[in-house]
Amino acid sequence: MPVFEGSVKSINGVSVPPGGCYAALKQKINAGGPRVQVDPKDPSVQPEQGIEYFQIQANFQARSDRRFRTLLGKWSACMARSGLNYASPDSAEGDPRWADATENGERHKPGAAELKTATTDERCRAEVNFSGVLQALISAYERRQIKAHGEVIRDIQKLLRVQVGNAPALTEPPTDTVP
Repeated sequence: MPVFEGSVKSINGVSVPPGGCYAALKQKINAGGPRVQVDPKDPSVQPEQGIEYFQIQANFQARSDRRFRTLLGKWSACMARSGLNYASPDSAEGDPRWADATENGERHKPGAAELKTATTDERCRAEVNFSGVLQALISAYERRQIKAHGEVIRDIQKLLRVQVGNAPALTEPPTDTVP
């Protein structure tokens, strides 16, 4: 790790590049590409993670939307009509009673309560169009992310193409530094 991170200057008489092997690799693979800062408030977000970062933001925004909260209420009411009290599909799936308990290395077999919960969940999801509404909300927030961060997204795309082009040259072992 000290060589990777660059916390040592040399090892066994061989120079370690400033910032370590990781920094040297990033410099080589990004050579000729645009400098990309995905989130000025969080410089730790690497450009390679940028698209996923924006997708996660859109998903979070969709799940914070009042329409999603309304959807959860409809789903929960549907479940309650069958005697099941859950606030969300996540809470039904994560019910501690369904913990992946094992006996002698074998998974438990779902019991009647778990099967009833799972089938009711599926019926209620279909009844309220859970997946359709959630996907529409996520899609709308993704479009907002694209509109707000289009230039950054295009720069990420350019950088990824540069990285793919530079990658073959990185298979040659370096001669003057520790890999």
